[in-house]
Formats: sequence, structure tokens, C-alpha cells
Amino acid sequence: MDNTTEVILEESTDFTVPSGDDTADTKTENTAQKTTEAADAMASNTEGDNVRTAVPEESPELSEQLDENLVKVLPITVMDGRPAREAGEEANQETTEILGASEPTSRSSGGTTAITESIGILAICIVGILFILTLGAILAMRFRKKRSVQTEEETVRTGLVRKKQTPPTGQSKNRGGIRIGCVQDQGRREEQQDSFGHSSPEEPMLSEKGLLAVVADGMGGLNNGTTYSATAVRTALQSFWSYPPEKSDEATLLRVLKTAREAVRDTGLTDGGTTFVASLIRNHRLHFVSVGDSRICLMRNGGLIQLNREHVYGRELDDLAMNGLLSEQEAAQDRQRKALTSYIGKEDEILIDRNISPIPLYSGDKVILMSDGVYGALHESELAELLLRHKDPREGAAAVRDAILKKQNPHQDNLTIVILDID
Repeated sequence: MDNTTEVILEESTDFTVPSGDDTADTKTENTAQKTTEAADAMASNTEGDNVRTAVPEESPELSEQLDENLVKVLPITVMDGRPAREAGEEANQETTEILGASEPTSRSSGGTTAITESIGILAICIVGILFILTLGAILAMRFRKKRSVQTEEETVRTGLVRKKQTPPTGQSKNRGGIRIGCVQDQGRREEQQDSFGHSSPEEPMLSEKGLLAVVADGMGGLNNGTTYSATAVRTALQSFWSYPPEKSDEATLLRVLKTAREAVRDTGLTDGGTTFVASLIRNHRLHFVSVGDSRICLMRNGGLIQLNREHVYGRELDDLAMNGLLSEQEAAQDRQRKALTSYIGKEDEILIDRNISPIPLYSGDKVILMSDGVYGALHESELAELLLRHKDPREGAAAVRDAILKKQNPHQDNLTIVILDID
């Protein structure tokens, strides 16, 4: 912004000059000299600022006045694009008349220029930021795509996905993120009274309904255990396949249990019973329901967690001992500890165990359903070690069976294990 210095010559009427040509000429010359010196001094003070001297055009009338009167030099004012405040409105008007034209002030011009430059810089910054964000988004998309391809190649290479390979009998695979391993053995019993099953792991059922797995253990102390367990498992799976999904997975499991219990009752048999444990996995969320002493566990980060509560008399004994109504020794030595307090086939009301809120599942988790022939033969630490050692669920299930049979227990019960591995 230019600072403009104006030197204004104004006719003096403050005093009278004595007559005499020499005196008048001398004073006129002195006055002109002082005017020149003042202008030079102001020019040196502005240090490079533009100096504009407003001098009235020569005319005969003005020359005569200058000869007769002393010219007074008004104080020089540096005006930053504005009229001199000290001169007042009259000086402003006279200055405009002497200049003969109105020019745009340097303040307006300079302010507009500064604003324009600021807007330009801001626009450049915004464009730069948008460019950087766009470039970052493109690079991120390419990285995710490349990572996805690498992950898929690694999955195939490590054997997590085995294309064109038929699983062995009693075992199946899941192409939608769940691999399944199932093993069953009669043990030292006269007949196999355990039953198990699971829904189709193929699409579109897996996405639409989820994966249902069921284990039922027929009661060996009663008759018709085999019929009861097989009927419960078969009816549960048929109900799951036939009916559309309920409003919630929890409601679906309750319906499955109800139809299984009704089917067992409809057999007309009066002596017998079976345990029942079922899990439903959909969208990496787990719901379960159980009746009796069959277990469902979650294997995560090397730890084995039992999810359900067994319906056995031993639980009631332990509660009595905890409340001081029975000694711990008496509770531990009771011969009826393993007696079932709830099972399918019971005429009156039954106890069930279930989760109301879904359990989130993550890659690497394992959901294990098993009869008492498994956890009754292996300690939890042994079972966890076998499952950790054998990552593939089919290999893990086979390893569990082999470890149990290796113990050569003469009273080994029927054993059944279903392993659901979450990819």
C-alpha cells in the first residue's frame, strides 16, 4: 500500500507583507526555499514511499497573488490512502479541487489486493488437501485389495481351505468360515446311545439361517436311550431346516428344543431320557441351549471355558455345602452326584440353560460340544492341550478319541465330540 504525501500551497491571509519590491521578492524567495526544504525533508522521511505534490496550475491571477502575498505551507501529512484529518473537511475539499480528479484510494486498492491474495492462498491449500486425501484413499484401497489377495493365497497355502477334497466319514467342512470336526465312539458300552448332527454348512443356508449343531446322550440307566437321543437330534435338525428363522437366534433355539421334546414324548415310550445341547452360530455370534449334563465349551487363546451349567445332583450338593447345610466331604462323596436333575423325557417341567445375549466369536475360536464320555475321561488341561496341538478340527477330534481310548478304561462311556472352528 502506497503512502501518499501531499504538499498543499494555500494562499495566506494571516498577515500583510510591507511594500517594496526587494523585500517582497526576498521574502517570496525565502518562503519558496523553505517550501522546497520542507518537501525534501518529508521525501527523505518517507523512505521510498511515493510522494505526490499537489501544486495548482499556473495562472495570471495566481502569479499575482504569489507576488503580493506570502505563501503559507501547511503541515505535510502522510495520509495512508485517507484525507488529512488535521486539515479538516475544508482542506480535503480544496485539495480535491486542486488535483482536479478523484482517484481511488490506496487503502481500498491495497485491501482488495490483500483479500484476493488470501483467498487465492486458501483455495490453493484446499485443493492441496483434497488432492492428498484422494491420493491416500486410492493407496488405501489398493493396499486392502493386495492384502486380501495375499491373505487368500496364504489361506490356501496353509491348508485352511482345501478345495476339491472330500472330508472323511463323520466329518465335514464349512466354506463359509466354520470348519467342523466330529468323532464318536461306543467305548466299552454294549450299544451307542449318543447321537449328534449339524445343519448344512453350505450356502445359502449358512448365511440365511446359520449353523446348528446338536449332541444328545441317551441315559444308560434307563431303557430307550438310543431312541430318545436319535429322535431328539433328528427332530431338532428337521425343525431348523423346515421353519423360517425366528426374530432372534435365541427364539429359534427355544423352538428347536420344544419340537425335540414334543417328538420324544410322541414316541409313546415312558421309560427313558436323553440329554440335549445345541449351538447356533450365525454372523459370528453364538447362542446355545442345554438340558442335562452334556457340555458346551469355548476354546479361546489357549483357554477352555465351560459355557453351560450341568443339571446334575452334584450341583445341588455343592450349593448346600456352600451355604453350610452340608459338609464338603459329604457333598463330594455322595453316590448320586452324577444323577440328572433335568433331561428330555421327563414328564414334569425341565430345567434348561441358555445365554440371552449372543457370544461374539472371533477367528481362531473353537466351540466344542461333548458328552460326558469325553470330559469324564480327560481333564480340561488334557483336552485343551490336544486342541491346541491339532489346529484342524477333524484332526483334533480324532486326537481326543485316541487319547481317551488309550487310557483303556474298562468302564469307558460312549463318547461324542463336535468341534466348530471359526476361521
